[in-house]
Amino acid sequence: MNEKDPFDANLAMGSGDLKNKIANPGHWLSLLLMGLMFIILFYLINFIVFITMVVQWILVLLSGETNARLQRFSKGLNRYAYQILEFISFNSKTRPFPLSDWPESND
Repeated sequence: MNEKDPFDANLAMGSGDLKNKIANPGHWLSLLLMGLMFIILFYLINFIVFITMVVQWILVLLSGETNARLQRFSKGLNRYAYQILEFISFNSKTRPFPLSDWPESND
């Protein structure tokens, strides 16, 4: 059985029967993945980024310097959040972690 990618151009409106498109399990799987990623992961990431912001602020207040490791960590979380948003808005076919690799850092 050959499952079609829900992002496939052949599934665009006007090609095929609407009933077949609605019954396509790939569409429902994508909706489930998008919903879970947005609701659970995105809000969890936002909370963790907020905590790193507070910790970084305290470190700057006490030492006058930012923590480089904490900056790299929060940068990775920001890229991951961006990857999730790109996927759920159909701007990228790349499924976010854990369905693909963690986004690479350009530094």
